[in-house]
Amino acid sequence: MTREQSYQSITRGFLMQETLTVVRLLHEGKSWETIQKAVMEDDLFEQSNRTTRKNSFREIRRRLKNIPEAWWAEMLDASLDNKKIMNYLIVLQDNRLIREFMLEVVREKMLTLQQGVTRQDVRGFMERKRLESEEVRGWTESTIVRTSRNLLMMAVSAGVLEKSGDEHRITPPYISENIRNLLLKHHMRPLLLAVLDRSEA
Repeated sequence: MTREQSYQSITRGFLMQETLTVVRLLHEGKSWETIQKAVMEDDLFEQSNRTTRKNSFREIRRRLKNIPEAWWAEMLDASLDNKKIMNYLIVLQDNRLIREFMLEVVREKMLTLQQGVTRQDVRGFMERKRLESEEVRGWTESTIVRTSRNLLMMAVSAGVLEKSGDEHRITPPYISENIRNLLLKHHMRPLLLAVLDRSEA
């Protein structure tokens, strides 16, 4: 199974502050090896558990390998809300399951003028993926439950959903023109759809 065909279970979460730290160091010209040493030996991420440090660094490195270097300066200069969106775009670029959740559940709800996403909606999405993918079909029930919860938590962290009672209200973010142009320049238009950019409707 190729990387693009694979559905990755969501295990490491949003990791925005850690990602920003790595982006800043890369923008300053630091090598991946230097950053890894700072993470593992100097506790750059302020994570006491060495296994957690190692896994967080590996996740961030994989995510950032999928985006152009032009992203770094733009992300560092962006507003806090756009930093969150850019970090989420990095995650979406890396993880097919999250992209499809945003396109098939959240965006579809928005386009049909529905206001929120329920846990039942997420569960239905995961059940469809079980039918479509042998990989997801092999996940344990606990993995399905954890992944469903993380899909919602990460969308809330990005600002595209907001917890409201028993459901999550859809809150389409403002995406700056600079970010939109950067995505279009690097042939990443599908990600605009995934983060609910209304200009792409």
